[in-house]
Amino acid sequence: MKITDSHENLLKLFQEKEAKGHLVSLEEVLEASNWKETTFATYYGKGQLAEFLNEASKGLYEVSNTLGISVQDFAKLLSQSKNRRDLGHNCKSKLSKALLRKSRENMLLALELYNNSPDRFEVGQALREPYS
Repeated sequence: MKITDSHENLLKLFQEKEAKGHLVSLEEVLEASNWKETTFATYYGKGQLAEFLNEASKGLYEVSNTLGISVQDFAKLLSQSKNRRDLGHNCKSKLSKALLRKSRENMLLALELYNNSPDRFEVGQALREPYS
C-alpha cells in the first residue's frame, strides 16, 4: 500500500498532539493533510477517524490511539476502499466508545467460553448462578 504524504503528516500531527495532551483543531488537520473540509467530513462521517478523534467542542478534537501505531497501519485504517467501521463510530463521547468496545470484547469472550467448553451445561449453569 502506498503511503501518502497526507497520511504521514496527519499521523505525525495526531501523535504530537496526543503526546502533549492537546486538542487538535480542524484547521490543523486540514493543513497537515492537505484535505478539503469536505474530505475531512467524509472520513469523519464514515467513521474512518473514529478510532483516533473524538469531538471535544466545535472544531476541536481529542486525539487518542495514535502513539503505538505505524504509518502503514494508520494508512490501512484510513483506507476508504474497505468498509471498515469501528463499533460506535458515531458516538460522541470517548467513554461511550470505550464501553462499546469493552462490551464487544466481553461478548466474544462469553461466546468463546461457551463454544470451547467440554460440557456446555456446566458453563450455562455457572453463567446463571451468582458468585459465591
